[in-house]
Amino acid sequence: MQNVVLILSGGMDSTTLLYYLLAQGYNVPAVISFDYGQRHIKELECAKNTVRFINSLMKLDIKHHILNVPFGQLATKSALTAKNVDVPEGHYASDNMRATVVPSRNLIFLSIASALAISEDAVLAIGVHAGDHTIYRDCRPEFMQQVTQTIKLGNWGAENFDILTPFLHIDKEGIAITGKHAANQLGIAVVDIYARTWTCYKGLEKACGKCGSCVERLEAFEKAGFPDPIQYAP
Repeated sequence: MQNVVLILSGGMDSTTLLYYLLAQGYNVPAVISFDYGQRHIKELECAKNTVRFINSLMKLDIKHHILNVPFGQLATKSALTAKNVDVPEGHYASDNMRATVVPSRNLIFLSIASALAISEDAVLAIGVHAGDHTIYRDCRPEFMQQVTQTIKLGNWGAENFDILTPFLHIDKEGIAITGKHAANQLGIAVVDIYARTWTCYKGLEKACGKCGSCVERLEAFEKAGFPDPIQYAP
């Protein structure tokens, strides 16, 4: 079994990817999450709950590393890390969603996570998908290719290092369908996957249903043909 270390945000995409990897027979010795000053910090609790649930259900011992990265001090113009910048509403692919870009976020996350993956003799996995490509340049195929090569060039014994991106060319509907298939393969209810995820950028008690991330998520579940189990504000 190939070892895979996963960047787990607690969101729908990376959580689905964790279940997908397990359903495909990969060994996941560890996952890594980042507290980067994001206003939707609730996603980290979802990540913790997911790892606890999987370890208990499947009798695994996946280690969960949570690291602090001070984007709150650095990314002062991003709606995700600056409290004085409003989270935009509307469709996920709209230009106003550029306000949610955190500069160099994936570059930094992948660099840090690669240290763990190489130490675990593992490849690295991240849940970037086709819906990200319009706004987030650090989720595009050419970026993933370049950063993979850079990590390999910068480390001894990293000849076999790779970054797995199984969702790179599918949208969020495809991710929801993948999650449903993984749940069936693992013998669990799909609600047990997605009730432990968080997508809304606004950091409220309930998902707002209006920000771009919520709109994309709701569209994905509707198209996939099964309900989203989280609660939304009226």
